[in-house]
Amino acid sequence: MPMRIANAGARAMADVLAALANGGTLRLYSGSQPAEADAAPTGTLLASGALPNPAFGAATDGAPGGVATAAAIAAITASAPGTLGWFRVLSSGGATIWDGNIGLGASGADMIVAGASLAVVAGSSITISSLTVTMPEA
Repeated sequence: MPMRIANAGARAMADVLAALANGGTLRLYSGSQPAEADAAPTGTLLASGALPNPAFGAATDGAPGGVATAAAIAAITASAPGTLGWFRVLSSGGATIWDGNIGLGASGADMIVAGASLAVVAGSSITISSLTVTMPEA
C-alpha cells in the first residue's frame, strides 16, 4: 500500500520548505523548467532578487494539501530580455530548494506576475503578485 500524507502533514512540509527560503534568492528564467530541481538551470537567467525573512506565511489548507504563500516580494529588475517561463528558489546559503512555473492572472501557476505579458526587457521591473509552495496530501 502506498504512503499517504494527511493534510496536517502536508501543511507541515510546506512550512518546512517555506522556512528554507527565508532570506534566500528568487531566480527567474526563460524557457522550460528542468525535469527536476536538482538539474542545472535551463533557459536564460532573466532576473534575480532577494526573498524576505520570513519569506512565507504559515501554510493553510489547500485543495488538497498545504499551501504556503509568500510575503510581499520587492519588485525585481530584469537583467536580460526574454519571456518568463519558470523560477528557482534558493536558500540563504545558495542551495536549490524548489522550482516552479510562472504565469499571469488566473493561470494557476506557482508564481503570478503582474501585467499583460510574460515578456520582459532588460531594466524593466517585474512585480510578483503571488508566489506559493504547495505540498499535496495523498
